[in-house]
Amino acid sequence: MSQATVDISIGTTTVSGASNTIFLGLPKRKAVTQANDDGAIVSVTREQELWAMALWVDREHGEDGEHFITERVLHFEEIGDKGGKQLWMDVARKFVELRSSVAAAPN
Repeated sequence: MSQATVDISIGTTTVSGASNTIFLGLPKRKAVTQANDDGAIVSVTREQELWAMALWVDREHGEDGEHFITERVLHFEEIGDKGGKQLWMDVARKFVELRSSVAAAPN
């Protein structure tokens, strides 16, 4: 399978064996495409990437996730990176939605 992988924890993207260091750990793109085992192209939407990031924050930071996201937003605001700031604000919305659904009482 040909694919691009992203390791958010160390901020490295590997595409077909070549590594590029990316501060945030995510390439700037709207979708990730890869070929599955059958050769079909599979796309990951921006929405799916945001959910994946929110889930990663929840898994890695748990209750401290809001603090982690706040630090990311403030960092990108400080360096003037509007795209980075917006990305983490979008992740924050998904994270809040995720945490509120986890905390909701079952039916």
